[in-house]
Amino acid sequence: MGATDEKWLTFILSQIVQNAIKYFDKQENKLTIYSQDNGTNILLVIEDNGCGIKASDLSRVFEKGFTGSNRNKANATGMGLYLSKKLCDRLGLKLDIASTEKEYTRLTITFPKGTVHNFSE
Repeated sequence: MGATDEKWLTFILSQIVQNAIKYFDKQENKLTIYSQDNGTNILLVIEDNGCGIKASDLSRVFEKGFTGSNRNKANATGMGLYLSKKLCDRLGLKLDIASTEKEYTRLTITFPKGTVHNFSE
């Protein structure tokens, strides 16, 4: 992964983390980031216990300008996840989302093995 890719990946991660923080609504807010190796891919998972996303909105979160019906945030532009998805596509990564309203939101970035930087060397 080149410096440009790392820069875009940093952008993607910051968009996802900022989104998670923006929609925190619990007494005890949690943001969990972990990786999984499923044999063929490395998965990077970013999960929060915030307000979640309505099932009817879930399929639209990556659309340009989409802010959702339960989003009353003045600073929501609907561009963060849209740009993140576009960049992931360009970098050959997969970006998936899962959510249950009032419970959690989980974004997963899938890195195909072979494209993953080995930082231990």
